[in-house]
Amino acid sequence: MEEFKYGLYFPIVLDQGKPVPPGLADSIDASLRNILTFPYNVRNFTPTFGALVHLLLGNPLSDSTVSSVKVYTRIAINRWEKRIEIKEIVVDRDNDNGTLFLTVDAVIKNLGVNYTFQVHL
Repeated sequence: MEEFKYGLYFPIVLDQGKPVPPGLADSIDASLRNILTFPYNVRNFTPTFGALVHLLLGNPLSDSTVSSVKVYTRIAINRWEKRIEIKEIVVDRDNDNGTLFLTVDAVIKNLGVNYTFQVHL
């Protein structure tokens, strides 16, 4: 039986028949947003925290830029967010506004439930 540290809550949220603890998805969302939007090599005590994605912002929205965003995103998440396993990273271009929309499809490791994170870059 799986151990939950969050207690009992209502309504119970299920994903594929498994309960999802309250706050877990919010915690992962906040962590990913922090990782992906924090510039790499800025923190004094943990200079490797963050993602190199910020170096690409402002570049033309080419296939090369999109591919690099995917690679940098995967590297940063694998290094700093151990609670999820990435299944797919999708980057959609908004050429009118010059922005990227990032979607990360993953699985929460200890629960085996699907998880999706989205952010504008």
